[in-house]
Amino acid sequence: MKLKYIKPDMDKIITSYEKLLTDLNKAKTIDKQLNIIEKINEIRDDFFSMEWLSCINYFLNVTDKYFIEQEAFFAKNKPIMENLKLKYYQALLASPFKEELKEKIGNKVFQIADLEVRLLSNETNEQVASEKKLTNKYSDLTTSIKVNFDNQEMSLTKLNKYIVSDDQKVRIDANNIKKEALLVKEQEIDKILSDLIEVRTSLAHKLGFNSYTEVGYIKMRRLGYDVNDITKFRQNIAKYVVPFVLKLKEKQRQELGVEKLKYYDNPILFKDGNPVPLGDSKFLVNQALKMYKKISPEIYNTFKMMVDKELMDLDIKPNKFNIGITTYIPKYQVPIFISNFNNTSYDVCVLIHEFGHSFQLFSSRHLKYYENWWPTFDTCEIHSQGMELLTLPYMNYFFDKPQKYVYEKLFTTFSDFCFQCLVDEFQHEIYDHPNWTNFERKKCWQKLDKIYRPWMDYSDNEYLNNGNGYQLISHIFQNPFYYIDYALSNSVALQLYLLSLDNVNKGWDKYIQLCKLGGKYTFLEIINKNNLKSPFDDNYFKEIVEKFNDYLNK
Repeated sequence: MKLKYIKPDMDKIITSYEKLLTDLNKAKTIDKQLNIIEKINEIRDDFFSMEWLSCINYFLNVTDKYFIEQEAFFAKNKPIMENLKLKYYQALLASPFKEELKEKIGNKVFQIADLEVRLLSNETNEQVASEKKLTNKYSDLTTSIKVNFDNQEMSLTKLNKYIVSDDQKVRIDANNIKKEALLVKEQEIDKILSDLIEVRTSLAHKLGFNSYTEVGYIKMRRLGYDVNDITKFRQNIAKYVVPFVLKLKEKQRQELGVEKLKYYDNPILFKDGNPVPLGDSKFLVNQALKMYKKISPEIYNTFKMMVDKELMDLDIKPNKFNIGITTYIPKYQVPIFISNFNNTSYDVCVLIHEFGHSFQLFSSRHLKYYENWWPTFDTCEIHSQGMELLTLPYMNYFFDKPQKYVYEKLFTTFSDFCFQCLVDEFQHEIYDHPNWTNFERKKCWQKLDKIYRPWMDYSDNEYLNNGNGYQLISHIFQNPFYYIDYALSNSVALQLYLLSLDNVNKGWDKYIQLCKLGGKYTFLEIINKNNLKSPFDDNYFKEIVEKFNDYLNK
């Protein structure tokens, strides 16, 4: 990554920001307010840019002393910036030109302001800073875990290559090594989660909420739907998708020729192994260039720009955090993303997924203000997962048997719905019961796992059998309540895919238009504006399952 990091001058930022807020509240004309809003957003964009550059550099090497120090700096100062942002939102909501401003800067800015101003408090700085330290502690701990396998020391990320081996004995041995390493760290990881629940619950109570669940919904910017809609969404997946995946799992068992599908068989869909890409990261990037050139000049030019400017870091490296993540750096007007390739089909999936985010962010860079160019998470995952599904007809660029990857992708899309609901309901439970012991949390995970993934058999693995399956899901620790957004957005991405099967150009045209809209509208508004169906409709998953049933079961 060649983007220059410059440590923010907090004294200068605070002084300028507070003066601008005073001027905003005193402004007598809408033009004066708009001018001040522009200047406030310049400060926000610069701070946000450097915060993310620090975070990305830290993820690239969690032992880098300089960026460890910078992360501590942001842990200390982010609460200050958050409160200044909320005071800015307060001023917007109190503006005598509120209705005119909505026309100029977008209604969604005010929707988010109205939602997030409820988090305004000078009494939660300690909790926000503590939360940042704990999430970084989790990153440090999980990245530091090393195992000896295949005559070499490796991270858990690199071990994943063996966990999806077509040789069952290799899979079993790799899982046993992973199990032993995680049993050593089990109590430390649970302590971090316990501390996070305590800190987040304390923050919620100081803000006047009953539980952190309410805060989590605000932070995730749930607009136009609530916890009851999410509950119904999960129930419909349990009703329609879980039985569908159970049938697919029986087909998988027969394909593998095993008497019972064990947890270590779960990722393997074909007797001769899952599809493996034809080359390393350099090869895959070159093939992606060829693919995007065939699909769209606009998409190709964005991908080539990212390649030329070295805005992707794809390979596993010592002390690199196991994460796939994309962000946008407004100061330089470019997206960046990192991943950890491991020579599995995951490499192709994540390259396309993260570029989907990048293409959206670059496509909507013309939109002013963070709230407009950065979609809410339920919407932004449409762009990543939509890109994954729409490119399925082009998998011959990456695999010698592309049809296997297409089947794997569609299969895992439906099984992922189940896992995403498991994670989401688990998070609701642990924050609605903040005084639970670690044992009670594990029992909850076990119970929900049986509801959403009844095919899973952990009887040979005491670590997983005891309900520890949540420990390596970084979202639970770092981005609570995010996981269900993958399911919400994937339900929309599937509609784009079905549209493309009827008319490939219409599918891509609608996708590109969605990306250009960025975050200007809410999740449900995006769906309505594009004549798509809401995943909250009772019959949505019944219809989707029916459409894919013949293809995946033939």
